Amino acid sequence: MLPILTCRYSRLGLVVVRNFMSTRYSFDDLKTFVYNKICGDHKLLLEACVTSEKFLRRNNSVCGIMFHLRGPRKTLFTAVWEGDQNRIFFYGTNGARYRELHGFELDAHLG
Repeated sequence: MLPILTCRYSRLGLVVVRNFMSTRYSFDDLKTFVYNKICGDHKLLLEACVTSEKFLRRNNSVCGIMFHLRGPRKTLFTAVWEGDQNRIFFYGTNGARYRELHGFELDAHLG
């Protein structure tokens, strides 16, 4: 079974917690990983892009995070972290999914 990331709020901001292990990731760690992965995939400079995040909620609790990266010429790249299965889906400018990372792959990068 893959470890599951869940989100909770604290006084310091959003904390992403792995349920089955004691390691904690900050929201900033996850955000940096996602944006660096998108920029690496498409040969973009993060400093030249505009980024934004939106928390996805189910029954008043955070169940995912949507990441948007606007590149040159108004290109839009999207990634969605899905908390229940601890996966990140990456979508290109045409809206098609081009990559999916699972929990064990995230552990290798963030752990």
